[in-house]
Amino acid sequence: LRATLHEVEARLAPAGFTRIPRSLLVNAARVARLQRDARKLPAVRLQCGTVLPVGRRYVDAARVLSRLRSR
Repeated sequence: LRATLHEVEARLAPAGFTRIPRSLLVNAARVARLQRDARKLPAVRLQCGTVLPVGRRYVDAARVLSRLRSR
């Protein structure tokens, strides 16, 4: 399978995936909350405890993921 991340993102969007930094897709069903990391930058904490950085351009998308998860 060879595809750009943009193509993969478009294919997975209906399943609840969205991009949070330029090189990472995350599943909304696995997001526990939106938080700040040790450097006070936005981050997403997954249910497994992994903390992923959120790029400045993707903060709004991360907020949507956080809201979807809290429903």
